[in-house]
Amino acid sequence: MSWSVPAVLTAKLLHPNRPCICVCGDGGFAMQIHVLSTALQYKTPVIFVIMNDSRFGMVGESQGTRRIGTDFIDTDFAKIANALGCQGIRVKQPEEIAPALERALKSEIPMVIDVIINREEKMFGKLLSPLAKEALKEIGFRQEMKGEGFQG
Repeated sequence: MSWSVPAVLTAKLLHPNRPCICVCGDGGFAMQIHVLSTALQYKTPVIFVIMNDSRFGMVGESQGTRRIGTDFIDTDFAKIANALGCQGIRVKQPEEIAPALERALKSEIPMVIDVIINREEKMFGKLLSPLAKEALKEIGFRQEMKGEGFQG
């Protein structure tokens, strides 16, 4: 969790002429939010796309019906980015994503695109690679909320 946030900064420092985009959850981004100030300090125009459902979604799903410590208040990461001197935009509709990305790709400073997603959407199984799913089956993992995703 949250590895992509500092990794995108490193990628951009190593390859300054390439666009570098981080896609992460809001929980992971919150854990590494200090990277915004580092990116600004080193004038590194990275892009952070945050999937914001105001919770540790996959952690909560893995807890089943007894969720503990996974929900939190609505955090506007775009406002935090703007307060630090970066650019930030909050996206609430799918059609707003492409224009936000186009704007971010033209930016010369770090940019946060805070994408509000449905907190009821089951993500766990949808984000696992086939290899991860097979490994979980091997160890006998069973997910309580099967839905569309993991069928273990």
